[in-house]
This record gives sequence, structure tokens and C-alpha cells, in this order.
Amino acid sequence: MVVFTPMLAIREGGMAIPEAGHEEAWLTQQLPYIREMAENHNVGDFKLLLEELNQREAA
Repeated sequence: MVVFTPMLAIREGGMAIPEAGHEEAWLTQQLPYIREMAENHNVGDFKLLLEELNQREAA
């Protein structure tokens, strides 16, 4: 099953979707914006994204 929810959240957040194969560099560039939206603007989808990233780093 393919889930497009993260892409929808990114587009709804006013961001461009990364090009295939460039996701890691894109994410590194976008993390400050994602954190800002999650922490200062209480955007739930970005909060979930940060939680998932933190869980993956801990594993």
C-alpha cells in the first residue's frame, strides 16, 4: 500500500515535494521550516513528521 499523506502535508504546508533521489538533502534543508511549523504554529502533520524522524534516529 502506498501512502501519500506526507506528500499532502508537505504540499498543504506550502512546500515543494522533493525530487526522487534527493529526499535526504531536501529534508536537511527543510528541517528548520518543519520545526517552525510544528513547534510555533502547532501544525499536527509536521509534529508527526518530527516524531517519526526522532524515532528513526533513536533506533
